[in-house]
Amino acid sequence: MTDENENGTQEFNSVMNRVFNALDVARRDLAAQRNDNVLRVTRSTFRRRRRAPTTGASNESAGVWRVKLFLLALADQSVLPAPTDSSRLSRQGLGIPAHDQQGVVSERSYVKLSMTLLELLMIEVQTSMGIFEGKAGQVFLTYDQAALDGHKYFQAGRLIAVVSGTRRSVYQSLDPSLYQLMCGQEPQLEQFDCSVLPDPDVQSRAKRILQCKTAEDLSALQQDLGDWISECVVPGIFSATIGEIPKIYSYVVKHYIFLRTAKMVNQFTEGMNAFGKLWDLVRNNWIAFLHCFTNMRTPLTKSSFKAIFKYEYSPRGTNHREKEEDTIYSWELILNLIEDKLTELTFEDLLIFITGADEVPTLGFPNKPSIDFYTQEVGERRLPYASTCAMTLFLPRGITEEQELHNILNQSVKDSWGFLKV
Repeated sequence: MTDENENGTQEFNSVMNRVFNALDVARRDLAAQRNDNVLRVTRSTFRRRRRAPTTGASNESAGVWRVKLFLLALADQSVLPAPTDSSRLSRQGLGIPAHDQQGVVSERSYVKLSMTLLELLMIEVQTSMGIFEGKAGQVFLTYDQAALDGHKYFQAGRLIAVVSGTRRSVYQSLDPSLYQLMCGQEPQLEQFDCSVLPDPDVQSRAKRILQCKTAEDLSALQQDLGDWISECVVPGIFSATIGEIPKIYSYVVKHYIFLRTAKMVNQFTEGMNAFGKLWDLVRNNWIAFLHCFTNMRTPLTKSSFKAIFKYEYSPRGTNHREKEEDTIYSWELILNLIEDKLTELTFEDLLIFITGADEVPTLGFPNKPSIDFYTQEVGERRLPYASTCAMTLFLPRGITEEQELHNILNQSVKDSWGFLKV
């Protein structure tokens, strides 16, 4: 093992240890805030879906144990002892082996249920703690002095950080402009859509500023809303000109969504930093983490999709290699069809089919997904297939016709039950 790999292993183990240490704190925070009815359903679902291996916790895969630990911590149950580290860094860097003959079904159940629980946890954080307001995907922090004194913003930040440690982007809710301000950036607030503001009165006043187009409008605005605008740290409203209205609007928006709640924002980010200085990492790499905290997503293109994969070719000069290159030529033509929107297939469809993920993780996949090949038996028609564990797509060798590969690939993707649905 190289020094780089050893350092990566040590870093991964360190991060996972922080996850485990933070889980107990997160459990207590959740227990203080939880909805008992939701929790009872969660416990019931967990017990009903549980299919644990019969050989005992010490022989369970590390991946199953990790997910079970998270489930038990959320459900306020006892936490199982850790297994050995022998399988700690198996499949996808999460400790889940590609083939666990004793617990394949239970592993899938645990993974699927854990994702549901993470989403439930984020719903609880967003709706039950009273520290967020706004529409889904355009959430702002509330101005709540009691919640601030009760350290609820800190608790929410820490819980979200713990969930982020699972590599699952489940909190894509912050308003993009607020997120950028929290990261020390200066978004173009002159184009901010005031209709997303949660307070109807503030929304109406902001709209009034935007509609100010003439000297008469400005005079009426100064008379009706001048004092309120001054309270938004814009004392120059009474000497402003029409040309300064867009800037005044941006100042009002910044005050309302960020400066007004600065103490709340600070406590929230302190909570995230309590988990391995996560917010410092986010702030320093804010573009990379943009889609983790907002629902802004960059669509996949042909070039970005191709860059995800490596090809598992046979040695050069072999018959297999020649047939594999024929297939990849047809594959390239299909990617062109997708980019030109000449097929119902999408790059996201293929990514889900191959990896189980609907987007590329912020830090990339732990192992590079691949395209491998198989030989069609004479007289048989075997469809392309994928292993989401290995993140590999298997294509038949020797497909020289674009339409033939498109038809069987489309059938495989559209007729599949979907990730974790079997």
